[in-house]
Amino acid sequence: MSTEREIVENAVSAYLKLPASQNLATKQGDFRGSTVTASLDLASDGPSLRHVDTRGMGLPWHSHRFTNLRTISLRDFKHHIPQITHLYAILSSSPQLERLCMINIIVSDDESLGSLPTSVRPINLPLLKTLAFSHVSDTIGHRIIPLIRASACHTIVIDGESNFSAALEPQETTTQLIAKPIALSKLLKLAVEEGDATYICMRSEPVIANGWACWANDQPGVKIKLAIPSAEVIPRLWDYLGDALREHGGATSLESIEVEWVGQEIPFPFTLLDHCLGLTSLRFSDQTGAALDPLIQFLGGDRMNGSVVNSEPRFPLPKLSSLFLHGETILNLEGCADSIKHLLERRYPALRDGVISGDVHALKDLCLPFPLVDALQQCGLMTSFNLENLRGS
Repeated sequence: MSTEREIVENAVSAYLKLPASQNLATKQGDFRGSTVTASLDLASDGPSLRHVDTRGMGLPWHSHRFTNLRTISLRDFKHHIPQITHLYAILSSSPQLERLCMINIIVSDDESLGSLPTSVRPINLPLLKTLAFSHVSDTIGHRIIPLIRASACHTIVIDGESNFSAALEPQETTTQLIAKPIALSKLLKLAVEEGDATYICMRSEPVIANGWACWANDQPGVKIKLAIPSAEVIPRLWDYLGDALREHGGATSLESIEVEWVGQEIPFPFTLLDHCLGLTSLRFSDQTGAALDPLIQFLGGDRMNGSVVNSEPRFPLPKLSSLFLHGETILNLEGCADSIKHLLERRYPALRDGVISGDVHALKDLCLPFPLVDALQQCGLMTSFNLENLRGS
């Protein structure tokens, strides 16, 4: 007598062998009580599949029917994982792919997945909207993600317990991949993370829907970690990202940025801020305090961008209404206090006939380290900023 597992497996296999079958959604959990890893067959003479959503269920990944896919979602695999060459072939032959999700794809021996030649063509996915690689084998993350070109992608999640994403160094192709998700986000968090190496983490509020891939409604955003081999590459990262954002018309949807610099001196992303004209809130916390003074000078109109200074009166972040600055230490208290005084008096000059001059919105909330607050309160300020809105951190 057939077991429940055998009945379900036979039914699904029979469906897949039908020449007209184009959609597949199944999971190993369909075979309740089974401790055996499941694998299914495909009819060799059927049409290309359009939508594949399988969880822990092995398939003949070399089949020609894995071409021209529209969506593919693979979750919870420990066995029957596609070889790197098969995965590359599937993606390269699916230019109309709109959604690619690989979640919890873990293998004990990465080498068993094989490898690609040292020189292969990029994977061009011009219609891709969602890219999710979460808790994925190092081999897949290292060798597939850097090849993907998807300028229209609006939802990107690349994370995991391991540091596989450390292979994604700040190169131009990576910034082109994440530019649109950033441009569509309202909130962006940047952080320096230190451990066995140094990373820059970028996160907004992406949501990868858990439903059937064909109907999934993912929320735009980005979650990614980039390896930083040295501080010298950081300016190049911001330049790459700035160029990529410019191609999308800037990050006009961004309303709030939160930055947390920890552990070492990392150049501040001034180039990124140049593309955030709609930003209303900026929070910056710097453990070393090294970036506080340059940031204050930048906001004051000195237009600092690396070593370039432009004295034009136009101010960055014209809609900024809330500014939070925090530093565990302040390297040059007197100089920093002079810079914040200059910022307030130049960016928010004193009222003339009751009219606010300048080309920026009024600052409604200012939070500074307590030593800076004390220093400001001891000097006379000629500014339209209401000092009652000044508080310490």
